[in-house]
Amino acid sequence: MPMNESHCVRPTVLALGLVASGWATEVRAACTVLSSFPATISQAGSYCLDDDFVLDLPGPAPAIMIKADNVVLDLARHRLRNRAQTPESTAAGIVALDRSNVTIRNGTLAGFTSAVQLTGAGSRWSLVEGLHALNHRSNGLIVEGKGSIVRGNRIDQVGGTTLGATVGCGVGVRGTALRVLDNDIIDIQGSPGLTGVGVCVSAVDVQLVGNRLTSVQVGIHFQPGASGKYRDNLTTNVPSPFSGGTDAGNNN
Repeated sequence: MPMNESHCVRPTVLALGLVASGWATEVRAACTVLSSFPATISQAGSYCLDDDFVLDLPGPAPAIMIKADNVVLDLARHRLRNRAQTPESTAAGIVALDRSNVTIRNGTLAGFTSAVQLTGAGSRWSLVEGLHALNHRSNGLIVEGKGSIVRGNRIDQVGGTTLGATVGCGVGVRGTALRVLDNDIIDIQGSPGLTGVGVCVSAVDVQLVGNRLTSVQVGIHFQPGASGKYRDNLTTNVPSPFSGGTDAGNNN
């Protein structure tokens, strides 16, 4: 059984299109529906939502924990929102550690510490696309791993946690040869007194193309030792648009 016994599992067939993000993808495949949270995915396969959910998760367990490689999780244009305040929930939205070939797409995550955390030295080849990450307390999308892609997402109203000293990242990437493409990143803050950053880069050979950033203190920031190129990125109300990396042109 792909999940623990507290979850309702049934096959469904969905026809899905990621049109709003600009990454049009037509998918028709059977998926296992997640309907009880927190949920754990422990086997490879395709998973999805078939409804919106409002949760009261205090943490630290995330809404969805992925413990398998080769997983596709499609929110199917549904919304997963956490409203717990105890005094501030530590639950993340979707988490995977040291996993490869994980795809998360097509829906809204709201009210967690971070929307997505795909981390660990063993992580690689992940894809995060077509998500709306809204009103998260620390970070938006954190993706680690060689060859991973973050594209066509909207990250809005992230950061400001008082639980610790945190630089808020709309998107954070670590590893080698990652791609950050065509994302809208708006209103990112750090903990009180700290910086909000649109894209935090702790990766080498990364490429950032066609992102739009508004109302952040730093647009794209390469940490010491990080490397890569950025092109065709647009900023408004960003005091420090670009820091580090190589400007490949047409950034403003």
